[in-house]
Amino acid sequence: MKIRVATKNRKDFLAFDELYFRTDYSYEISSISPKLEHPILDTPYNYSEYCEAVVQNHYLGDYCVLFEDDRQNIIGFSIIDNYKPTLEISEFVIKRKYQLQGYGKEFYRLIEQNAKEHEINQIVLYSFFAGSVQFWIKMGFSHKDRYFYKEIQ
Repeated sequence: MKIRVATKNRKDFLAFDELYFRTDYSYEISSISPKLEHPILDTPYNYSEYCEAVVQNHYLGDYCVLFEDDRQNIIGFSIIDNYKPTLEISEFVIKRKYQLQGYGKEFYRLIEQNAKEHEINQIVLYSFFAGSVQFWIKMGFSHKDRYFYKEIQ
């Protein structure tokens, strides 16, 4: 398993499209996120918009990080803003068929490990869905309402 920054290529674009626009969030604890037939948040990006928004770090945060398994299949993504010494996770999504199998935990572990290597000492995020609230608590986050924070050494 590894993480990497998204690049300008069709594989990354298709994975981003599926994960960002076509996967909803879990509303129940220990449930797999539903797959949307029609995106509800925004109109999906075309390839050019993807390159501008994600790869060139405009609009969607500092980094679009992809999570790959050992066969280089993209199984998750996260949008991250670096406000050194704080890192904010804006999005964190695992493909439906990989949910509830420990992949989210491993993905987060790799993000935290990378953050430590870059002198980040706090990770913050907002979480609104019951399934993700429980996940972030299990990852060691404290919270006040929907604001989650974790000091890292």
